[in-house]
Order: sequence, then structure tokens, then C-alpha cells
Amino acid sequence: MRIRKSCWLPTALAALFACSSGMEASTATSANGVFTVLADGGPADTVESFSARPLRIQLPTHQSGIEVRFGSAFVLNVNPIQFCDATTGPLSCNEFVARTTDSSGTVTINHVFRPSRAAITWIHISVPSLGLTDSLAFTVLPGDPVKVRALRRDSTAYVGRGYAIGYRFLDQFNNVASGGPAVTFASDNDAALVSTAGVFTGRHIGRGYAVLTAGTMVDTAWITVPPVGVIAADQIGIVSVNLDGSGLRHVAPYGDPLLVQLPIWLPDGEILFSDTTSKAVNQQGVVRQLWPGDTLAYDGLADAASDGSVAFTGLRRGLSFALARIWRIPPGGGPVTQLPIQVSDPDTLTSVSMPSFSADGKRIVFLESDGQLRTADVATGAVLSSLRMEGATTPRWSPAGSHIVFSVDSYLDVVDTNFANLRRVGVAHTYHARPDWSPDGTWLIAATDGPLELINLATNQVLPLGWSTGFAYPAWKR
Repeated sequence: MRIRKSCWLPTALAALFACSSGMEASTATSANGVFTVLADGGPADTVESFSARPLRIQLPTHQSGIEVRFGSAFVLNVNPIQFCDATTGPLSCNEFVARTTDSSGTVTINHVFRPSRAAITWIHISVPSLGLTDSLAFTVLPGDPVKVRALRRDSTAYVGRGYAIGYRFLDQFNNVASGGPAVTFASDNDAALVSTAGVFTGRHIGRGYAVLTAGTMVDTAWITVPPVGVIAADQIGIVSVNLDGSGLRHVAPYGDPLLVQLPIWLPDGEILFSDTTSKAVNQQGVVRQLWPGDTLAYDGLADAASDGSVAFTGLRRGLSFALARIWRIPPGGGPVTQLPIQVSDPDTLTSVSMPSFSADGKRIVFLESDGQLRTADVATGAVLSSLRMEGATTPRWSPAGSHIVFSVDSYLDVVDTNFANLRRVGVAHTYHARPDWSPDGTWLIAATDGPLELINLATNQVLPLGWSTGFAYPAWKR
């Protein structure tokens, strides 16, 4: 390495790489100077080449770092040296002022850097006051493997199907490392088997795992074996996908980005969604408008009955949303009619929202603005039962007709249709709005801050779908 001179002062800069451990050095030379790197515990910090090819060092297997010693054969008492390195991310610089020299007149400046990225990077050295600068490119190689990691750490497969887990080794900074001992796979659960080659196969609906062992390195891979099913969800537009993560289709893009799109399946296999009006899209992405929305404002919270009719919350344009009511679109689309739902206090500005049909379409559950959940007869509008539950949102009637699930304060509650036997389901973390039921009513599906989760109504068993992080408002196809 050489300091390129851009002023009249004759000078040269020799550089020395050394570890503070004082171990025996390995040296590579060139006409421009000498670089010495001392071994620092095994294969770490060794020089493979210099000058024509980039310097290559290996990440240390401990946190001591690598000491870099730069020497200059001229007096720098008043001329600071600037040292910059890009080994840990953005280029960072430090300025040194040498106050003493050794017997040969050489000033030595030490710098310890701790590279963490396995990549080609740079060291820059300059004496700005003298207009001198030089740089050295070098390659940081991954360190020794200290971790084994499953490539598919949490995924899904149906009963009788499976996938290869895969693995890789990482160094202490999580760079992919080469080598490593042989990896074995073992499992002890009913949900899935794992072969000696690391292939999961689903056996029973449930949750399983496999332990990966490589010497002293250990990792765990998880598998969910879900019931067979198809869902629609909001994931940068409307998608449909199988519960094992296969068959993903983007069937409709975002409409109005200010409105939440909560997809619902129609009996014919189309997916109901909304932007500013109610629309349906089939699996080929063909969109049809069920209702033009020219006289009513539409809030996008809708549900479909078994006959294909759609209930939604809306109000006549120009009126306050405090007067929102439930409207019905007939099967196949067409003119809308208001359902004769009786609000608790018609003399006040009481609005209703978030309707959900019973399986036979004869009853409906909805939320009033005063914090009450209510069920009503669709034909007469007569209220059948009610439950005051502050914070409740997005109720959904079960296909079996016996339960209603709703979100409240980031939890999920299930109650009988007469609002008796209220109980909390799932685990104690954040659930997002609009859970939904499996076609047989034995499972719930809900969005979380992580992946979608299936919840067994009878056992409260929770099965995360590891592939589904970022999916919202899932709707199970019935």
C-alpha cells in the first residue's frame, strides 16, 4: 500500500496489520510496503494475497476484533492522519495526531475494527493537510460456523404431503459459513414425521417439530399440519390461497387505499370486496360490480348469505354516518333495499354496522354505535338478543349457526347466539379484526401481528400458518 503524494513533500507510508495477542506473524510483501497479520485463534485473520488481488481476512471467532497498526516514516506531529473503514456498514472515519516517533522516526497508530459483514470492503487512509491519500480493498470472509439454521423454520403441509427442511451454517455475525459437521434430524410428535434426510411429512392435523443437530449446534424447525381449506385475504390486494400456502393467486388489486378491503366468499366462488362500492371478483380476476353506489355511501363492511345476497352498512349520501343502516343487495346484484332493523333508540343518532348473516340467512348479527352487539330477524327487523361489549368489532356468525365470534381489544371472544356462555379463545397476544370460521364451524382463522392462526373451537389448539405473515382479514371458503 502506498500513500500517493500530491505535494512536494517526499514521503512513504508503510502499514502493519497485527493482533494484540502477540502470536507469530504471517507476512505478505509488495514493493509498496509490508502487511503483517498475526494468527488470532485458528484460521482467523490470515492473509491470502496482497497487491494484485484484494487482501482477504477471515472474521474472528470471538469478539476481540483485529488490530490494525499503521506506520509512517515521516514526522506527523502537526499533520493528523485520517483513517476510515467500512467493515461494519457505512464508512466511518477517525482522525489521529501522532505526538511521538520511534528510533527510526516512524509513527505508529493503532486502530481496532470489528468487521461483521462478509463482503469486499475498504480501508481509507489520508493526511488531508499534506494532500496524501491511499486505500486498500480487502475481502472479509465468513468466520467459522457456530450456528446451524433450518431454512424452513416454520411452514405447513397437509396430511400425507411434506417438504424438505434444508439448513445452512452461520458464523457469529450470521454470515453464511461453509463447512460444518454432519446434520441429523429427529422428531417425537404425532403431527409429522421427519426423515433422516430432513423431509417433513404430515401425519395428523396439529403442530409438529424436528430438532436439527450438528455437533454442538442445535436448531428447531416447526410444521403445522392444517385442515384442507382455501381462504381469501387482503395482502396488497385481494388474494386466494390454500391453507398449506400453495395456489396463491392475486385476484384483485387495491382500489381506494383509504378503505379497508375485507374479502368475503360468495356461494358461487366469487370473492366479495370493496373499494367505494361493492364488487365481486372470480379466480380469473374478472371483476363485476354488484351495485353502483350512486345513492348510498358504502363503508365496505359486508357479508354474504347462503343465497348470495349481500348485507352491508351504508347511508344515503349527504347524511351523517351516525345514521348508517344495514342494506341488502339481492343475489347476483341489483337495486338495494334497507333491512328493517330496529335500533335501540331511534330518536338518537344510533348507527349500526358490521353485519353478518346466519347460515340460513334468516338472522343477522350487527354492532350498534352504543357498544351493543345485537341479533335480529332479517324479515321483520325484530331484535332477538343483545350484549353490551365496549370495544367489540367485526362479529361473524358460525356456519353451524350456534356461535358468534368477534374481536374485542385485540382478543377473540366466542359466545352462543343468545349471547350466553361468553369465553375467550386463542392465546394471549394481539388478534386483528374480522376473524372467520371454517365451513364446519370447528376452526377459527384470525390475523395476528405475525402469521395467520387457526384456533380449534373445542380444544383451543392454536396452529400458526408460518408462510402467511402480512396477510389480513382472512375469509374461509365455504
